[in-house]
Amino acid sequence: MASRPPVTELLDDMNVGDSLSLEVTLVSPLAPYGVIDLTGSTVKFGMRRQYLSTPTSPDQINADLVSTEPTEGKAFLFLSSEDTKDLSPGVYYYGFTLTDPAGDVFTIIEARLTMRPSISPITEGS
Repeated sequence: MASRPPVTELLDDMNVGDSLSLEVTLVSPLAPYGVIDLTGSTVKFGMRRQYLSTPTSPDQINADLVSTEPTEGKAFLFLSSEDTKDLSPGVYYYGFTLTDPAGDVFTIIEARLTMRPSISPITEGS
């Protein structure tokens, strides 16, 4: 039986309407805890206001990561201000999943973050 992935606080909080650029290194949550080779794999990011949201629920983001150094387990997540501008302030749950070349899906990271209201005006295109 596989253990649950560790909760890793990669993101603690961010402002509604902000962009995010984040490089992550994916490490196996199971012994021997080595870096995961991403060659031939896909990595996805999901963030939801409610832990058990459905795919059509408001206040959620789904994005694909770009593998920057696959053999080193490195992948890059970019969210634009357009992705986050309509989110409601509050606590969100997020996770990263890996689909390996065989089609098996693994949850690598699960955590939560707080979306803070922006104190700056959100302008068109920012």
